[in-house]
Amino acid sequence: CAGNSCTISCSADMYFHADATDATGEYPGEDWLASIEVSDQSGSIDIVTVPSGVELFSLHALDVTSAITYGSLAVSSTTGAFNPTTTVQNLGNRPIDVNVEGTDLSDGSSSFIPAFEQLFATTSFTYTGCVTCNSLSSTTPTALEVDLTKPTSSSTAVTDIVYWGIEIPYGVASNPHQGTNIFYAIGD
Repeated sequence: CAGNSCTISCSADMYFHADATDATGEYPGEDWLASIEVSDQSGSIDIVTVPSGVELFSLHALDVTSAITYGSLAVSSTTGAFNPTTTVQNLGNRPIDVNVEGTDLSDGSSSFIPAFEQLFATTSFTYTGCVTCNSLSSTTPTALEVDLTKPTSSSTAVTDIVYWGIEIPYGVASNPHQGTNIFYAIGD
């Protein structure tokens, strides 16, 4: 600082779980405000407050970890009671559920495993006996109740596990097949 003026540069972070103030948030009609307090060596203090607040929008967001690896399966067989898993984490500032859809699995040539052969649920299951499972669709997202609450800390993740199974239909080539499953965060 020189004379009566001083330039100060500062920044502040707002975490992803900060409370929303829009119409669907926890505090509709309210705004986030900011202020800064500075003091000099002589003990003089000055406080500046932003005159108008900022609305923070609701954010439905997620992260999904883990590739779904079914391993080597014979034609006309299922994963049985083996359930690979994916972990879904709420990265927004609102409670969420998820919608899931996927592509057919392909060997990159002419062999396909239809998306609907993949089953998923929020608990482990046996492929042929699952009554609570959802069948994956390649055309319509399927709702999955994961009930992920709003995070309240950046250090404590809010997660749920999704369990998977598959059946390999007759006529599929014995080559490795790959596809993509897509998860959408939706309001809970």
